[in-house]
Amino acid sequence: MNLFLSLQQFANNSLRGMQNYYIEIIIVVLVGIYLILFYEMNQLRQEGMTPKNLNNMCDLSSDELNEKCKTLNSNNCNLTRCCIYLSNNNKGRCVAGNRNGPTFIDEIETPTMKADHFYFRNERYSI
Repeated sequence: MNLFLSLQQFANNSLRGMQNYYIEIIIVVLVGIYLILFYEMNQLRQEGMTPKNLNNMCDLSSDELNEKCKTLNSNNCNLTRCCIYLSNNNKGRCVAGNRNGPTFIDEIETPTMKADHFYFRNERYSI
């Protein structure tokens, strides 16, 4: 009888331990996601780019917008609704555009890079 109770207690404690283990994993994952989001938002703020600012820049003239887009990294570029990330397998740069491509066609091929695809809001498009 004592052996059965001991096994039952062991099983109950093991299950509680497993539940706590999974809860700890979930907490670690959630904290990791929070820290990544916090880091990304902090990076945007340091660059003077909040989500509101990123979309307000879309109201600029085409030339001004293109210059502003060129200052963005690939992550920030893909957050906007008016910039695209031109790319080839080696390089990339952010320019004004939308899902139809760059605002200025001459941005596709420059002396330093010939783009063969672009990303608009993290979705890949061929040129």
